[in-house]
Amino acid sequence: MGLVCWLPSLIILVLAVIFHQVVLPSTWTPLSAGDELYGGIAHFYDHSTSIWEKVWGEHLHAGWYSEGEDVSSWTQENHTEAQVRMMEQLLELWPWGVPDKSRLRVLDMGCGLGGSSRFLYRNLSALGVHVEVIGITLSPWQQERATAITNHSKDIPKGEVTFQVANALSTGFAAQSFDIIWSLESAEHFPTKDLWLREVHRLLVPGGTLLCATWCHRETAEKPLWDSEKVLLGRISKNYMLPDWVPLSEYGRLSNTLGFVGFEASQRSWTVNVIPFWRAVIWSALRPSTLLRVLVALPFGGWTLIKGAITALLMMQGFQEGTLNLGVFSVKKPKKKSK
Repeated sequence: MGLVCWLPSLIILVLAVIFHQVVLPSTWTPLSAGDELYGGIAHFYDHSTSIWEKVWGEHLHAGWYSEGEDVSSWTQENHTEAQVRMMEQLLELWPWGVPDKSRLRVLDMGCGLGGSSRFLYRNLSALGVHVEVIGITLSPWQQERATAITNHSKDIPKGEVTFQVANALSTGFAAQSFDIIWSLESAEHFPTKDLWLREVHRLLVPGGTLLCATWCHRETAEKPLWDSEKVLLGRISKNYMLPDWVPLSEYGRLSNTLGFVGFEASQRSWTVNVIPFWRAVIWSALRPSTLLRVLVALPFGGWTLIKGAITALLMMQGFQEGTLNLGVFSVKKPKKKSK
């Protein structure tokens, strides 16, 4: 009975291998800023987030695991706790202490279902200051769902955590509006990284902080990317709607050019800390219950889900082989010098 139950999953696994070798493109021209990229990102998340939520809950990012941690017997709840740990680890890069102001404004760029936005509100409010969090996404579906979840959160006063459909490269917010800008596994979607960081610099108050964890390719100063690595990156980009990839050092170069400080002291790689999560994602996609949900959703964009799930295999390959890197950094906009 058990084998019969898992037979559809085994078939899907075989199809995934065929998809990897035959269907996925061997070349891919990265999309630049424009309607095709932004519309593709919105479409991807409009059609995939509901299934992800049913399987994984409110967080659309990887979990954080201690190096060498044995997760072989972990349950779904354990992996969800690892996702919370990821947020805790990133927030640790913020200079904790009693804020020198009575109010903190936070912008969550690429908010998904608002899990990070609510996490930030709860943790920063514990400092005894008034906190306002705004989450932005390109996906109207995510914006509506994030709002609904937040409105049902009894510990979050109405209006303190809100969500908008907006572009991270041109948000429309006034200059110097935010004390903290948060980007957890979203900056990889932003084309023209310098324009994004310019917008971040414009939005932060003097002394404000950007906290970022993002997919990067490995450093290439000493060894350029192999053709096989370029093919891998292209295949991932095609199905996850990503523009061109950059190494973590490129964020450092751009940050320094724009006048941010603190990159060198904060930069780190969490690649080994996220590999167990991608294994868990792959196995969760092969569960009969997940496959049934995908099949039901096929008329409503289920192929997007299938491509996304199969591309998780490529992400796993990239992290294990060292082509991909989860790069992490925190930079601050310097305070104005008093005359």
